[in-house]
Amino acid sequence: MRTITVLIFSLIILSSGFALDFKALKEQAGQGNPDAQVQLGKIYESIGVDAKYRTAASWYRKAAEQNHAEAQFRLGMLYEEGKGFPRDYMRSFQYIRDAATNGFSEAQYRLGTKYYLGKGLTRNVDKALEWLTKAAEQEHAYAIETLRTIK
Repeated sequence: MRTITVLIFSLIILSSGFALDFKALKEQAGQGNPDAQVQLGKIYESIGVDAKYRTAASWYRKAAEQNHAEAQFRLGMLYEEGKGFPRDYMRSFQYIRDAATNGFSEAQYRLGTKYYLGKGLTRNVDKALEWLTKAAEQEHAYAIETLRTIK
């Protein structure tokens, strides 16, 4: 099934102008543009096979090292889900925490729920409320709903 997905993805790339855009995106990413690195990571992640998850992680890591919040979050999620390498909840937590600290609302929401549920760390309702509130202030719908539910 994955082979078919990769084949279809390859045909889409080759049959459209996407091939030229992909080349330009890869060049920008190679020059250190963190937004391009994240976009390239998303493309590789969408293919859905271990080797491509590792390639995605490599691009996310380059952007994360430049404090790109979405890259930090996406890398954290790859570690949490064990995509491309064994699950590592500690690394996942570190990257998601960094993304939350850098203002990425999805990371703030995830961190808040982790603290509330005690998932992978000691349960801490005060920290949960702090992170969920930060996400809600950015109009993160799930954070707003979660706060309504737990308050």
